[in-house]
Amino acid sequence: MKITAILSALAAASLVSAGRFIPLAENKPNHISGAYIIEYEDGVDHAKANKFLNSHKVDYKVRGEFNVFNGASFDVKSGHSGEDLAKIPGVKRVWPVEIISVGKPQVIKGNPVDALLTSAHTMTGADYVQKTLKFTGKGVKVGIIDSGVDYTHPALGGCFGKGCRVRYGWDFVGDDVRNPKSDSDPIDKCHGHGTHVAGIVGADARKVGAPHPFVGVAPEVTFGAYRVLDCKGSGSNEGVMFGMELAFNQGMHIINMSLGAGSAYKSNPIAVLADKLTANGMAVIAAGGNDGADGVGMVSDGGLGDLSVSVASFDNVVGFYDYF
Repeated sequence: MKITAILSALAAASLVSAGRFIPLAENKPNHISGAYIIEYEDGVDHAKANKFLNSHKVDYKVRGEFNVFNGASFDVKSGHSGEDLAKIPGVKRVWPVEIISVGKPQVIKGNPVDALLTSAHTMTGADYVQKTLKFTGKGVKVGIIDSGVDYTHPALGGCFGKGCRVRYGWDFVGDDVRNPKSDSDPIDKCHGHGTHVAGIVGADARKVGAPHPFVGVAPEVTFGAYRVLDCKGSGSNEGVMFGMELAFNQGMHIINMSLGAGSAYKSNPIAVLADKLTANGMAVIAAGGNDGADGVGMVSDGGLGDLSVSVASFDNVVGFYDYF
């Protein structure tokens, strides 16, 4: 009886102390004050988690709920810190809602139709896949989690919805990540990064009278566009996760996240969700990131999972250089 009582006490103690708060890295201070992503323990659903929060007098508002990732995001109004929330029974991990950014696009001077990409597909092997293996992406759904996609571009099909190449999607951010407004139109109306990425994946400008008939890696894929970056190129880890889960629910075979923000810690919530999606049959492809100058471990969050794929940049063998 004594042994049973001790084991029961240890189990109860471990339940209370099992939660962990994971703060932002020192070089990534931007976050939404009072907003947290909470992952629940296995077997704890949304209703049970809300009861735990209420029983600990946490005044909160649900920002959104996740399903593949067992958790939700909250605005906490009662002053409870991340460490406080992690101590509540049923809570596994807690993260701040972090602001991420891909920055502003750079304007390249020169003739905009001189794409200079004649060697790119040869370098990556895409030409072999297209010409020899005859793989064009037909029947494959690719989700672009980014600043949206300008689906009015003729090389991307020119329309959105049923019968269009950009058939699926959602806008999770609106024009300001700190005041997100969600709607069903994922058009890339003010930044361009997501359209650029979609073009690399699957543009087909051969039949639209373009001055440079550029072809993407898989010119017959069907797209899902998930807008998680605002007009300044800023988003949040929370919004990226909403996009990832909807892409999964809408049947994307692959999701592409060229978001660039690096952390070096695979315990970030985007990587946790990436592993869960991969385990459920989705291929998660993430850019290596833009922070390599800070160290070889500074890989973008989505590529840090054990199962997701991290892809580094590729320098073209052909280019123009200044000379004297």
